[in-house]
Amino acid sequence: MECHIPLLVLAPPDRLPAGLDGLSAAAGTGPVPPDTPALVLPDPREAAYDAYFRVSRSSRRPAELLAAALRETLGAVRARLPEAVNEPVFDEVFAAVGLTGRSAGRSASASAAADGPARWLHGHRLFFALIQATTVGIAQAVHATDPAAADRGAAAAAVCLRAGTAALRIASDFPATDYEKLIRPSMEPPHQPLPGFSGLWSADHRVLIDQLRTWGRTPRARAGSASGRDLRTALEEAYAAHVGVCAHFVGTGPSLLGGSPNAPATLAELGAARRRLLN
Repeated sequence: MECHIPLLVLAPPDRLPAGLDGLSAAAGTGPVPPDTPALVLPDPREAAYDAYFRVSRSSRRPAELLAAALRETLGAVRARLPEAVNEPVFDEVFAAVGLTGRSAGRSASASAAADGPARWLHGHRLFFALIQATTVGIAQAVHATDPAAADRGAAAAAVCLRAGTAALRIASDFPATDYEKLIRPSMEPPHQPLPGFSGLWSADHRVLIDQLRTWGRTPRARAGSASGRDLRTALEEAYAAHVGVCAHFVGTGPSLLGGSPNAPATLAELGAARRRLLN
């Protein structure tokens, strides 16, 4: 993996703002000073997951960190992975979360020969920022007292989730042989301190699922608004994409997490369970 790239600084996901209003105002602020000493997530699996993708955490100014992370990760993906330039959903994210006109510029120098590890790293880091933005949108849908603001939150979450699906698709667009030779070994001991490396170790994914569960219990979610239906569709697409990535790289074999001989089938079952959170 590319250890020379800078750390991506994100807030702990349980400290994210409860709505989108702060993101636009945060976009023009200065850099956020790091925590001293550095903040490390208490769960050793979540800390190991962060370290692998070169993610650092800071407890300071979470809205500013998220606005900066969206610009930074999209800029890196567009600079290195040329097909990302043609993904309009990435620009839709900035409008949906209130950062209109602030999306990262398209790079004319992007290389079409980005290797598997570069795709895996940069695509996932963009995915993490988008998952945090999704979480903020859902939080607004849950907590807003104005129905229109709640609908905007759900609609923004759906856009960010679709963009996250695009980020994963770009991250995994390389031969399965490269995954087997270069990436899978890097996620196993002795390169990792713990066995069973998995996306389920992601702190951002954990908090997103908590928010989805809370949203699914609200009267607005049960009423079946258009934005809520859009969010359900985006979630279905996201889990279908995860299953596709898994099948591409491991076929019907087991994941690093173990527990099942057929990792894509297990992911499909997990996706069905997550969708039920919104029903």
